[in-house]
Amino acid sequence: MKWHVAQYLSFIRILLAPLCLIYLSDIPYKTEITIVLGAIAGATDYFDGVLARKQGLTSSFGAVLDYTADKVFVITALFILCVAGKLAPWIVVFFIFREIVTMGMRLASTERNVTINASNIGKYKTTIIFFAMLFLLLEWDWHIYVFYFAILLATISFVDYFLKFVKSMETVK
Repeated sequence: MKWHVAQYLSFIRILLAPLCLIYLSDIPYKTEITIVLGAIAGATDYFDGVLARKQGLTSSFGAVLDYTADKVFVITALFILCVAGKLAPWIVVFFIFREIVTMGMRLASTERNVTINASNIGKYKTTIIFFAMLFLLLEWDWHIYVFYFAILLATISFVDYFLKFVKSMETVK
């Protein structure tokens, strides 16, 4: 299988995740470096899908890679912010719980040859999380409200995904 640009962009997000550990160091400009890493990750998240659709190169592999890259980067970044004492642990646990359960539903549906596509709300949720982390790093006081909005979107998209999952499992019996 030959990789294309959109898949490389997704893979870059996976590689950027551990680099965010720099935020836990004592080097100068660690916040600015982390902001740049987050901005690059957010840009790759946007452009990988745009390029794949524009070039007609969407694939199951690309969708899984994009999904995985999102989860690896976001969960790593949230965890790092939590360890640094900048983000409440319950917020991190909420997102990890949501993502693991959703991943389990995806695997179960795949085993039955059923594909449940991510909703736009779920895609917006990821974007809002990127902005919430950016605003936290910029020390904007209202960043927490952006996280609350992301939690709301995550809950709505989870319920939507769960209902689609239940419906798909009933029709496959």
